[in-house]
Parts: sequence; C-alpha cells; structure tokens
Amino acid sequence: MCDSLLEALESSGSTGTLGRLVQVVVQRVYTVPFPQSSALKHRGLWTSPGTEVATSQSSSSRVCVLVQDSWGVFGEVRLQQSGSEPHPQRFQAWEGRSCVLRDVTVVQRVTRDRCVHLFSLIDSLWPPALPVTVECGAATCEESQVKVQPPSFCYRLSGREGSLLLSQGHPPSPLYQPAVLQSLAEILQAERRGVCCSFIAAVVFVQLQDSDAGDRESWLFVTDASLQGASGGRGSCSRCVAVCLRPSCSLQDSVRQAIGSSSPPSSSSACWLRFKDAVLQQGGVVCLEQTVVSPEPAGPSGPLPRPLVLDPLSPDTPPNTLCSLSGVVLGVEEDSAYSWPVCSVCESERLEIAPDKTSAFVCTACGVVVEKPTVKLHLEVFLSCPTLGPQATVKVKVRSHVRGRQLWKRRGHR
Repeated sequence: MCDSLLEALESSGSTGTLGRLVQVVVQRVYTVPFPQSSALKHRGLWTSPGTEVATSQSSSSRVCVLVQDSWGVFGEVRLQQSGSEPHPQRFQAWEGRSCVLRDVTVVQRVTRDRCVHLFSLIDSLWPPALPVTVECGAATCEESQVKVQPPSFCYRLSGREGSLLLSQGHPPSPLYQPAVLQSLAEILQAERRGVCCSFIAAVVFVQLQDSDAGDRESWLFVTDASLQGASGGRGSCSRCVAVCLRPSCSLQDSVRQAIGSSSPPSSSSACWLRFKDAVLQQGGVVCLEQTVVSPEPAGPSGPLPRPLVLDPLSPDTPPNTLCSLSGVVLGVEEDSAYSWPVCSVCESERLEIAPDKTSAFVCTACGVVVEKPTVKLHLEVFLSCPTLGPQATVKVKVRSHVRGRQLWKRRGHR
C-alpha cells in the first residue's frame, strides 16, 4: 500500500499494470462516449416524445473516475465494459470517497497542451483542500509556505469496477472538493475564460445543427432567476446563455427526454437541468466529456417570471444570441419559401416511399418506418424595426416544424 501514483508507476514494470495498491480520493465521476456500430451511428441526438431509443446511453459510453493522491497527482481511470454495463448514474455516489486502486493499467500520460479540457477541470480542483505532500530534500513533508503549481500531467488508466476498492462507512475525504453551484449572472461576470462552472438553469430553446449524422453539435439556450430579475441582463450579462453540447458530452436518456418534452420556462413543468463542470468560453458555455448534465425537478428560486424576458435585438447583438424582435411586416420573399419532410425520429431528410405502403415512408438513415414525417418550413420576411433606426429593415428567416404531411402535400417542394 502506498499513497503515491508515481511511486506505484515506478514499480509497474514493462506490463504497465500498477505493481502496488494506491490510496486515492475520487474527485469526479463522468462518462465518455466510444464509437458505436455502423448501424447506430446515424441515429439522431434527440428523440421525439414517446419514441423509444434502440440503445441506451450506458451501452455507448464508458465511466471515468478522476482520482487524486495525497501528492496532488491526478489519474483518470476508465472502467472497461463487461457484459451489461451498470447505469453510469450509479457511480455518482463514489465522489468524495477514499478508495484503493488495484489492477489498473497505464494507458497514456497526457499533458495540458494535449488535453486542455481535462486540465480545466483539474485547475478547478486546485489548490487542494488540504496541503499536499512535497519533497523536502531527502525526506517528505506537507506543503506549508511553498506554493505548489498545478499539475502539468495526468495519467489515464484502464480498469474494471472492481479495480476501485471504496471505503465503507467513512465521511467524505478532506481532500474532496465538490462542485460549487453559481448563478448564471455570477458566471457571466467572471473575467476568466476556459474555467469550469456549475449551475442550474431552465431550457428556453433547443437548436439542432442540420446534419444527418448522429454525432453533432447542438445548442441549448438557458436562463435562471438571476438573469430574469430586475437587475439581470445588465452590463456584460444577457438574459439567456448559449450552452453548446459537444458530441463528447454523454447525455443520459432522462436528460434527452426532459429536453424533448420541455415546456415553457415560466411554467411549473419547465425543463430544469443541472450542469456540473461545464467550461466557460467566449460567447457561452461548452459541455464536454467531463461535464455531467442531470435533470432537476425545479429551479432553486422557484418558477421564472411571466412572460420571459429576452434581450431586444440591437446593432451590438452578437451572433448566436436568443433575443426578441418586434416590427411591421413589409413583405415576404416568396421565391425562397419552401417546405420539406424529415424523419420524425432522427430528423434526416433521407426518406423513401415504403414499398408496401403508399402513405408511409422509410428513413434510410435510421431504418424506421415514418407514418407522419416532420415537415420543416423555410420562410423569409422583411420587417421594419424603428428600434434599430428610422430606416432599419431586417430580413428574418422563419423556420418551423409541422407534424404530418398536410402542409407538404399542399405546397409540394415550395
């Protein structure tokens, strides 16, 4: 038994397996995706309410445990799948507990320039809650007045669920640093970018990128009471925050269903989500593989006001911003107006007439039979906006989704 990952690595030999037991603390637990079979890679990110997902998220993700020893060295243990993988949320109870590593193999040694996002999470856990052990000449001592720099490397390890022997009946380790929840106003007012943040927010709008591939980047526009209050939206803070969901961020089925059936944020059944260890960047928040997204029953400050407050469109409004716009319709661009059907499951445009049914389609992307495809509508209108200037005219692209085939039959491909 030892308390140093580096010491155990020195005794690993040529096999790469730790030759000694190592006592560490579990700081974070999250999941990372791994490639699925070719038959499933075209499935969409979201499913419509009431539709079933062919495979569960646990079958396409791997549980990762970020551990830290008493010397301040971090290791990311990726647990291998064996048969039916337990639900990843079961592992969340591991956070904060001391454990012993055994039978784990070193996969690689990553540095800051090779894995920036992982070290954003490590930096949020530094400095440690307790002084770390450092070298003092030929002996060792606890860091007191010497400032220890954040780690510049981290080991990725591979193991199984039995590779972590958790302590039983003990309180959380003093080295554990839980995620600190902040309001969106506090996060937006922070000067540093590239740091981890945790918050609870209501989903206002969901924007999917137009792609047939299942792995795609999507956006959630969220808000909370700190941005909707009387003092919200002032200075550099807007009324809504754009949250980018990267394909590396694994979402559980409960989160997908909550987003797919979300109600207006001001209602009692609004979709509230908890974002843990997301990364604050210029223009919004990014969810990566170290980010954990989970549903919340309600907001920390109760329902949001009605109606929801959004920032008005102005000449200074940055791109990818959810805002409000009012004006008088001057005309419609009829030459560019059209509608088209897509799959109601994966939103792919690759639909073909079913061979045995003339009133149904077959999606060649995901293979399902589509009785009522979703119809997307593209329309451009011109608005006069006095708030932007006395002669200001804005062209707005209106895109809507219609269930069924009625609109498509009436308009054809126009």
